[in-house]
Amino acid sequence: MDYWLYRLADMPGDMPGNIPEPEYRAAEPEGRPLEPETLDQVYRALLDMLSLSAKHRKDLVRRGLSEAQIEHRGYRSLPGPGRSKLAKRLVKRFGEDVCASVPGLYLKKETGKDPYWSLAGAPGILIPVRDHAGRIVALKVRMDEPGDGPKYLYVSSKKHGGRGPGCQIHVPLYSGSSDIVRLTEGELKGDIATALSGVLTISIPGVSAWRPALPLLKSMRAKTVRVAFDADSRTNPNVARALSYTVKALKEEGFEVELEQWSEVKGKGIDDLLAAGGAPEVLSGDKAFKAVEEIVKSAQRAADEVLQARNEEARIRANRVIEKLREKKNPVVFFTDMEALQAVGMLPAAEQSIFWARAKEACPRLNLVDARRAVKEACGQVKRKSTGTLPSQGLIQRNGTYCVEKMTPEGPVIVPISNFVLEPRL
Repeated sequence: MDYWLYRLADMPGDMPGNIPEPEYRAAEPEGRPLEPETLDQVYRALLDMLSLSAKHRKDLVRRGLSEAQIEHRGYRSLPGPGRSKLAKRLVKRFGEDVCASVPGLYLKKETGKDPYWSLAGAPGILIPVRDHAGRIVALKVRMDEPGDGPKYLYVSSKKHGGRGPGCQIHVPLYSGSSDIVRLTEGELKGDIATALSGVLTISIPGVSAWRPALPLLKSMRAKTVRVAFDADSRTNPNVARALSYTVKALKEEGFEVELEQWSEVKGKGIDDLLAAGGAPEVLSGDKAFKAVEEIVKSAQRAADEVLQARNEEARIRANRVIEKLREKKNPVVFFTDMEALQAVGMLPAAEQSIFWARAKEACPRLNLVDARRAVKEACGQVKRKSTGTLPSQGLIQRNGTYCVEKMTPEGPVIVPISNFVLEPRL
């Protein structure tokens, strides 16, 4: 293949030597990292501006916290309206330089308006995330309307070019001994377990984020660490693997390791169990490690069963597609069936090539390039929705072409996923 290099008439000197080398550098968030003391001051000032709604207070009481504990731990309700007023008061008190570095505070820019300060985070219960000294180093929200996504999210400015809170290990307010420390996942869960059991329960922001807990436990001079991950670890491979890695790392670091386990029927989390008046079984030594090994095996068996059932369901639906294509001899029956598109995408990789050969034999008019593209997009919709099931809604039809709706900063737009054109008759 021939390549041609053209010189711009008004560029002096020889090319390409005079072309400046491009500079690459990662985008830096606005502001500078703040000391924990400064973050604590700003977040406490924000909490002082807020109150706790009756609805949120009732929910916390239902989960096992007393009125005194709720006040002591500083929960608040994060409202939807009035964010700019809250942010403006904080900026006036602490200054723009400081507030630009506080996760959650950001300068909002809208077309046709002057920039103004605002506060990020979905409406919900605001949970202070504390370090070992009791300082509030981050805020987390238990969202009122989480939808299909996570229920808890950090208050962060990252989406607005600012700073995020990082991976914070939450240490609940506690005045007792730290010889025995429980390790769980979730800040509110840690607060509730500490209050109800009398055992300090530190929490990681996710089961895979256990590593930062190791140096913290050492600094706290903990001797025994009780691991209390959710009871669904027996059916959730991700939780089971994280549990296995955590207990092994704790042992290697010299801690005495204990495992708390209970039936999922009695509650998913340690906080649910304790709030219901239950108590976990505490295993130590070899019994704890053998139990963890069995949990990992159980979770893998459960995952294999789910995968086998999913594959079998996909095979059945794929076979139905072949029958329809053979009967109608028209590609429309494939492109208009969202379940069919998703079922093909869920087939094991080795079986997909067989399916495409059968589909082409059943309907020679089927364009396999367009068909594969449609399958990829349909499976992407399932992944984005995180439903775990196969939705039955069809693709959008526009001018005889099959499309999907894509969300952009300017709003939703309709995007074609193939050049297949709908024929007037099936």
